[in-house]
Amino acid sequence: MFVYVVTSVISICVAFLAARVKKGKLGIAWLSAIPLFLVAALRTWTGTDYATYYYNQSQEILNGNSQHLEIAFRGIILLAYNVFSSYQVAIAIFAFVTIFLSWKYFLKESNNISFMIFVFISLGCFYFSLNAMRQAVAIAIFCYATRFIKERKFKEYVLIIFFGVTIHYSAVLYLPLYFVLNKKISTKNLLMISVIIFFFSSFLAKYIYPLFLGKYMAYFNWGSSSSYNFRYFIPLTFVLGLYLVYLKKNKLNSFFETENAIHKNLTIFAFWGCLLAPTLTGESSSRAIAFFLPGVCVFWNSLYKISRKEIKILSVLLGVVIFSYISMKNPGWILPYHSIFDDYKMSYTEFIYKIYSNR
Repeated sequence: MFVYVVTSVISICVAFLAARVKKGKLGIAWLSAIPLFLVAALRTWTGTDYATYYYNQSQEILNGNSQHLEIAFRGIILLAYNVFSSYQVAIAIFAFVTIFLSWKYFLKESNNISFMIFVFISLGCFYFSLNAMRQAVAIAIFCYATRFIKERKFKEYVLIIFFGVTIHYSAVLYLPLYFVLNKKISTKNLLMISVIIFFFSSFLAKYIYPLFLGKYMAYFNWGSSSSYNFRYFIPLTFVLGLYLVYLKKNKLNSFFETENAIHKNLTIFAFWGCLLAPTLTGESSSRAIAFFLPGVCVFWNSLYKISRKEIKILSVLLGVVIFSYISMKNPGWILPYHSIFDDYKMSYTEFIYKIYSNR
């Protein structure tokens, strides 16, 4: 955990410095991405997908039995093995794309991304990128594509999303969001739909959710409990509650609402995902919520900037508590951290044991 804490603090501090210097703001802000990139790129046997890709998908691709896998994913694995003779190169590519596109998204929305990085880490988005690499890349690609929603460039948006599909099929779920993310969700509709989901979540999970998830519904039938996903419920309730309070007090002007419509709606969708999560079996139901979490980073940051000191302190404390809780739960074997600088290697027997014992 020491590695994650130290690199996270360095990244946040560098971003904080970037917002306060007079020259070179953008360049210094980009430097804040390096610590987390290095942690992700140099890790070994850390995160579920590291071992899963190494022992399963990579072998299927190299043996020519991978037609069911996404074409760009296959290309990255073949490039890593056939050109560089190193599986680690594929890990570095996934890490680079995820961090680079996430930072592009953050920097497009604000020149002070220190709190966005803090939320990105606190809500487990970074941990998730170590644990579900392809979906994390697809999410980062969507983050980049949100600019085309604002600019109303449908063809460009579709093109980028379909590129995401070549990495992880789940990216196709982002296509209909083009038509809804710019729409205003009123307070009345937010509360009404939340109540409906709360009381009818079992029906939705059993009959409606599988229609959208298809074969990925299998992810939600793995594991023993999904109450773990309430780690998102508390901070998301805090963020939306803060928004509603500011809205009632007329602290939010029309410019704020327009500029943050996409990020606010992503936060609302993540919140609705939390309400639905307890009806799904398996900690992997967090994958549905993870689709929308980068939007929470931006929206919470927008509220943070206009908040008084006490609210800012409370936001930071809440983030630290959530990060500590997630780290303690150790999702996807992110602890202990291993890197190319140590000699540890997870055996296939240990891998199978962890998968089937859900450890």
